[in-house]
Amino acid sequence: MPIEFATADTDIAKCFLVVVQLRPHLTEATFVEQVKRQQESGYRLVYLEEDRVRAIAGFRILEMLGHGRLLYVDDLVSDDSERSKGTANP
Repeated sequence: MPIEFATADTDIAKCFLVVVQLRPHLTEATFVEQVKRQQESGYRLVYLEEDRVRAIAGFRILEMLGHGRLLYVDDLVSDDSERSKGTANP
């Protein structure tokens, strides 16, 4: 199961059902638009798919005076049905 970057609208949209488990305030109607706006500021969305999206991660690579380059994880969630099955393990 390779990890894919969600850059196309269709790839972003298929991540919604997993993301909303972590962020229930989000709506499907505005999800793609929101992710696209965040991508303009460096947000990246990746997903693990095997017949359906099983896990996602949203992150940014930042550089700060006090910390140098770092990876900031905004969102990290696996589908409810995949938890405790090792989906998120390398």
